[in-house]
Amino acid sequence: MLSLNDKPMNKDSSVEEIKVIDILHAYKGIQDEDLIELKIQDGKSRDPVMVKLKPSETVSSLIEMYISKKDDSIKFEEVSLIFDGEVLEKKESLKVLDFEGGECIDVVICQMIPEKQVSTPKKPTPKKVTRKRSRRRKQ
Repeated sequence: MLSLNDKPMNKDSSVEEIKVIDILHAYKGIQDEDLIELKIQDGKSRDPVMVKLKPSETVSSLIEMYISKKDDSIKFEEVSLIFDGEVLEKKESLKVLDFEGGECIDVVICQMIPEKQVSTPKKPTPKKVTRKRSRRRKQ
């Protein structure tokens, strides 16, 4: 794609037609205008993870991209994404969520502890309390 001052140009245009003597910038690669860029941040790192997705993709896809860019040892089931204080459902599409690009999404990772490692505290056995009755004399 050819561009001049961030404006796309026709590849057949001559220097005389565009009336400039400037450097043209050409970028190799396909630019998909349909992709939206989202920023995912956790509480530990100052550097957010930037991802580009199609609006038709789901929150699950967003989580998978985050894991692949951040740390492959993170388990999918342990990741929750939060936007504007609400937990995002993994099956929802980005289009339904009305994401347009540039949104900042918080990630929360909750590690599950296997049941065998979890010990439940024993309840103390209540002690039987006996009260002495005071005898009052009748007068």
